[in-house]
Amino acid sequence: MESLRRAYSDGTLTVAGVRLWNAVHSETWRHREASCEAFYQFLTNPKGLPPKYSKKTLDLFTATTEIAAIACRDKLLQIYFLGLKLLEEALSPKICGGDVPAKTVDRAIRPFVRLLIDKVGEMNYRARDISLNTLRMLFRHPAVELRHAIEGIMDITERPPGPAKAQWRLVSARLEILHQLIKEFGVNDRVWNWQIVY
Repeated sequence: MESLRRAYSDGTLTVAGVRLWNAVHSETWRHREASCEAFYQFLTNPKGLPPKYSKKTLDLFTATTEIAAIACRDKLLQIYFLGLKLLEEALSPKICGGDVPAKTVDRAIRPFVRLLIDKVGEMNYRARDISLNTLRMLFRHPAVELRHAIEGIMDITERPPGPAKAQWRLVSARLEILHQLIKEFGVNDRVWNWQIVY
């Protein structure tokens, strides 16, 4: 009930509709998959988005990131992958338009960073590679701050059991992410204190 109230207040329900919202939260995985696929088809329709979203896309952006977050938390990989596709669409210029403040974009994307970092550490290589590529894609957007990734990667040093006792796979995955981010974005002291990484 709380998620329904939040969806109504932030505009997600008015964009997606009650039927799609219910299907996204269904206990039947086929309904969840079909609803995410239907919303993705709506966003990528060759005819374009409805005219009401030509200049005002804030509600559409919020709805897309909200549905992407639900899909990305799903246990089934095919629904997780649909969530990543929705996330990528959310950051496209037609949805993340000029009326979407940079702080709103940064706040909406922040929860995905930790989720993607964790997915890169999983055993499934396809999920790992796609998650790493999506993570890099997120930080190419000017409104998304790189410090969220660095903080998410380095939290392993602050949480028990610490890096010395953490699974090698998790440490290796985080080092791989860090390597890719430094390679692509360089070391920027204004973004984060990189000395802690070294």
